[in-house]
Amino acid sequence: LRSFSLLAFLHPPCYEDPSRQAKARSLIPRQQLEEAAAVYLVKQGQCQPSEAEFRDAVLRHLLIWFKSWFKWVDSPPCPKCHTPTCTFHGNATPSAEDLRWGGQRVELHRCKQCGSTARFVRYNDPAKLLDTREGRCGEWANAFTLCCRALGYDARQVVDWTDHVWTECFSHADQRWLHLDPCEAAFDTPLLYEQGWGKKLTYVFGVGRDGVADIIWRYTRRWDELQHRRTEASESAVAAAVAAVTARARANLSVDERRRLEGRDKQEREDLRGRRGGGREGGREGGERDGVVLGGRQTGSVEWRAARGELGMERGDEGRKGGGGEGSEGKDGRMERRVVDGHIRRLFMAVGDMCRNVVGPDTCGVEAAAGGGARAVLAVAAGAPAARTEPVAAEVAGAQESLDALLSLLSVLRCLPFRSRALPLNDKRCDPFRRILLDAAASTVSSRGGGGAAAAVAAAMAGTASTAVASGNASGRDRSSDGNITTAIATTITTTSSQERPLASSAAPLLSLLTVMGVTIWMEGVEGRDGRGWMVGVKGVGEGEGGVEKGKEDSKGGMEGRKGEGAAAEGEWRYGREAVLAAMAMQAAQEVLPRVKQALAQMRAGSSGGDGDGSWLQCVVQHERVCGGWVTADGENPPNELAIAACDGSLQTKWLHHEGGKGAWMQYRLGGSAPVTVTAYSITSANDCPERDPCCWSLQASTDAGVTWRVLDSQSAVGFSSRHQTRVFPVRPANQSAASLYRLAISAVQDPSCSCLQLACFDLFTSRKLPAQPHNHHAPTTAGAVDVKSEAAKDEEHPRSPVIKPPSSVVTAAAAAAAAAAAREQFAAAVREEFQRLVVEKVPANEAASRALKLVQYRLSQGRQ
Repeated sequence: LRSFSLLAFLHPPCYEDPSRQAKARSLIPRQQLEEAAAVYLVKQGQCQPSEAEFRDAVLRHLLIWFKSWFKWVDSPPCPKCHTPTCTFHGNATPSAEDLRWGGQRVELHRCKQCGSTARFVRYNDPAKLLDTREGRCGEWANAFTLCCRALGYDARQVVDWTDHVWTECFSHADQRWLHLDPCEAAFDTPLLYEQGWGKKLTYVFGVGRDGVADIIWRYTRRWDELQHRRTEASESAVAAAVAAVTARARANLSVDERRRLEGRDKQEREDLRGRRGGGREGGREGGERDGVVLGGRQTGSVEWRAARGELGMERGDEGRKGGGGEGSEGKDGRMERRVVDGHIRRLFMAVGDMCRNVVGPDTCGVEAAAGGGARAVLAVAAGAPAARTEPVAAEVAGAQESLDALLSLLSVLRCLPFRSRALPLNDKRCDPFRRILLDAAASTVSSRGGGGAAAAVAAAMAGTASTAVASGNASGRDRSSDGNITTAIATTITTTSSQERPLASSAAPLLSLLTVMGVTIWMEGVEGRDGRGWMVGVKGVGEGEGGVEKGKEDSKGGMEGRKGEGAAAEGEWRYGREAVLAAMAMQAAQEVLPRVKQALAQMRAGSSGGDGDGSWLQCVVQHERVCGGWVTADGENPPNELAIAACDGSLQTKWLHHEGGKGAWMQYRLGGSAPVTVTAYSITSANDCPERDPCCWSLQASTDAGVTWRVLDSQSAVGFSSRHQTRVFPVRPANQSAASLYRLAISAVQDPSCSCLQLACFDLFTSRKLPAQPHNHHAPTTAGAVDVKSEAAKDEEHPRSPVIKPPSSVVTAAAAAAAAAAAREQFAAAVREEFQRLVVEKVPANEAASRALKLVQYRLSQGRQ
């Protein structure tokens, strides 16, 4: 064992080099990883994680990012014909430049087509690997370990005597070492190699800056078999060699530091000894949850993996069970996880309101108008029908224009750090969004309308100057100053023609979508003549109530010990709840809104039906998405391709079941106590491998906790013509019944020979009824949601506006036109008055506009206006 020289694998000093760590930090998208980590923790139910828990979540997403950033190489491409047909042809002598970066081994690969030779240098310097970004497991572990050290993690390389290398990092939250394999993006699944790949392990050593540890017992459950393979030295000799190397590595440390590390080593030995004894009761080791299948090796060619015996065991072998995942175990022992998708429901409902006049038809009457925007309310007030029979080209174009402006703003905001996601409204990057707001204000206000929703829009940007703007009085202002937001809106409103454009391009639905995403417009400081005091973004991020608070960790969960240059500084990791919720909603909006645009494009081309995005948008308009339930399935692929991924509303995630090709199921249990009647559902194909798409299934419901099941809908021979295609399936009224547990039972996939099943999204919908008291689905993700009922109760005690009576009968066309104009003017005056009252009560401007409009709509539906 000494001749093998453990010292050769000792933690290289280059990992601690400040310049190399700085280079790694410059390449790591840290803000992106921290945002992803914060969202991940919220979805796991951890809204107030400790610093140590947050850093573990960042580490998880560092692993996922590195997997997509680094490249696996079996053979390099031909340098002459650029075809991937090279094969190994021996070794070459390294050059001086190769040796400079630790490239002591150089492979030669010959092209089968042109005969050219390609050199593949096996660099050992992690700084060089950050430039090449390619290699095999040695290069992957080498570069990833440097990235971990650059972010301040206590990391070490793990050397497997059967020819593999990976990384471990110490978790201060769990007080144990976490297994991290960058090649496989495997997080805390130490049984992957023995029970997934089928490796016959012998010796596994963790090698770091503080010494060496024999950690084979973390990576095996087959203790008896392992003893017969560890024959290179006696166990006492191995322990002595490990102790000697560790003592040399810690020779220059202080007494206190050595004592701390010895205590940590002792705890690790006790935990591993408990596993070796046949159980882990009371231990800290993770990654052994039963019921999850661990697959074979994913990196490398099939021939290479087969030659190494790492393709995995036969399906159905119980030894492959293991893995990870968070949640609670159900009665059958399977993991049940909670879906955090309320923002998806709110986003769908806001989109439905925006497109209601476009998609149609709607139901005539006050109930339909109450959820259909200010135009529908004005139409009902004037006695005009609110129904729509077909989309109007101008409305479709206006909705697409609004979506383009919103997507442009979202792209800008998402490029900013998620803790400080705001910028001045007059920033050039906000030009499309600012133009659509100004245009919307001008198009909605007309000589016939006299204000209404546009006054609220203008007031939302004008703040305390709402009175002048709403009344259309721009006297005393510099109308030529395009930079001043208040002046520009006031000037546009007072000089616009009487031609009214459709509300689909107005700011009312745009502000509703902004509110859903936690985006607001506010004045910061004193307004200048150039309007630079106006800001747009997520207000108050990092300091919202209920957010993550910075606190000192105790000795058990603390970050004690030596920190690297990249360790988090005081308060760096803090973020507010508003920032995380807004990040989730923005990410979802950047997926949903392009689908809405595509659906509108189909409608504009006259093909709104079918199985494309047009039918999906019609479903969103007419139905309400079920959310907040608990998901379980009979199989999944941890850590990322879980069953819950099919219900999170994201196209970028998917549920993968390695053994689902012959039959699988997924259950959705409602989070609330009241049952729900599902009237439609949708299934979306995943990103790749169309042979894995489901083709035959049934949707079932249970009212007795799964004892008996009733079939609601059955489908067979269903095909998906493209990736990420959504197909909507209605439930026949005769089969609809309220239930609290639903099951999707899949019996076959597209290719009968394929053993895997996957899908991106599975959404349940219920009929979207619009009661007299409208739902507050535009409630912002931040504090301050409007309670229409309580606001109306206050109104009973303190009436704030005159009662508006809808015209009873119309004798002539002229009388009808006069009555309609009067109704619109009274409605606009009521909205203005409510808005001004809310602004005085310190309600944010765009929220005040939305609340004022909803409250007046509610009064109208109750016949009191």
